[in-house]
Amino acid sequence: MTIEQLKLKKRLLGLTAAELADGAGVPLPTLQKILSGKTTRPRAATMERLEAYLKKAMELASFGPGSGESSPASESQTMYDTNARPGASSIIRENTVPYHAAPKYPNQGQYTVEDLYEIPELADEDVRIELIDGVIYDMSTPTVPHEIIASELSFLLKECINRQNQNCLVLNNAALCPLPGENTYLVPDVMAICRKDQLTKRWAAGGPEFVAEVLSPSTRAHDMVRKRRKYHAAAVSCLWLIDPEYQMVYADYLRNHGAEKDAADGTFSYETEMYTFDDIIPVRAGTHSCEIDFTKIRDRISYFFP
Repeated sequence: MTIEQLKLKKRLLGLTAAELADGAGVPLPTLQKILSGKTTRPRAATMERLEAYLKKAMELASFGPGSGESSPASESQTMYDTNARPGASSIIRENTVPYHAAPKYPNQGQYTVEDLYEIPELADEDVRIELIDGVIYDMSTPTVPHEIIASELSFLLKECINRQNQNCLVLNNAALCPLPGENTYLVPDVMAICRKDQLTKRWAAGGPEFVAEVLSPSTRAHDMVRKRRKYHAAAVSCLWLIDPEYQMVYADYLRNHGAEKDAADGTFSYETEMYTFDDIIPVRAGTHSCEIDFTKIRDRISYFFP
């Protein structure tokens, strides 16, 4: 981790210098010298402590303590709250989350995947919605940078897969039912399916090898918490959460091909790595592995983020 990456992650998590120093077990004056530029070559052990704490803070920011489910209403109001850091009321907070459970649907919590195709106002092709645990969420229209990132990533991912001679399909904005039997219907920005028996004409079923979601201010909470939990429950091999605003990629990699589970709640175990748009990022999908040079995507959107 470079000093610039340290500053970026600190700002992203909303940490003060004192909170970061306390959490990482680093003297505050030492950290202040690093942040101010007085120290240009900090000790490796110091940077390792800071990096380890920031990684853990990101995981807590995404899920909260215990990763327990909460109601859609409470999530939209207090997203990312955590009391994991003594003396800190929150790591990340968004004051408003426009992407929310849509009140115009009267039977929230009771809708099924089939309803999305049978109820006329839901089956309209111009209606952009997702379904999580029977609750319908309206989807915002993607921005131009969002679409550029998704399309460029798809192209690079196809190249990556072809180099490995893998017989996989890369899909954009295709429907996914990650957990058969659950009333959950998601629309990932990008996903790669390597098993053809997972595909139907309407949707893909089960956990894809790869999923990417491009975050925006209106979808950040939904993608980072609700959808992320569902992807993990479905044992998606590799999940990328791409943040254009901070030019960061949060990569969740399934541990030990899904053989390892969290002792606390029995969910599949993941390791999370944080990258910037300047990095070459590994794609670890099942038994397949290759790399994406994210600078190629960064250059495509540089006009929007000078």
